[in-house]
Amino acid sequence: MDKATAAVASVSADATVLSYGHVGDGNLHFNVVPPRGLADAAAIDFLHRCELAIFAVVDAVNGSISAEHGVGRLKREAFLSRLSPVHADILRRIKREFDPAGVMNSGRVLEPLVR
Repeated sequence: MDKATAAVASVSADATVLSYGHVGDGNLHFNVVPPRGLADAAAIDFLHRCELAIFAVVDAVNGSISAEHGVGRLKREAFLSRLSPVHADILRRIKREFDPAGVMNSGRVLEPLVR
């Protein structure tokens, strides 16, 4: 948490970091609130820069960007870019086993893996 908070501060000392986690499994929810007064486009750019800084910390400690809540659409590319070929194959096989017709969550996170 300290490293990720410092990474956000390197983008802007005016950001607010809200984090909480699960003691039992070590998962963290790490949320960043942009500084006040940023226009929408500037806030989106700011959050993207913070995300890149946080992901650099996650990568450095061999962490993951998703745990019990799944990936979601916004983190799709970040998730897929960090997925090893072995893990991609496992996910592909699980998806095909439980959804052979490919109708569940069609076009979502695993779509590039299924085709």
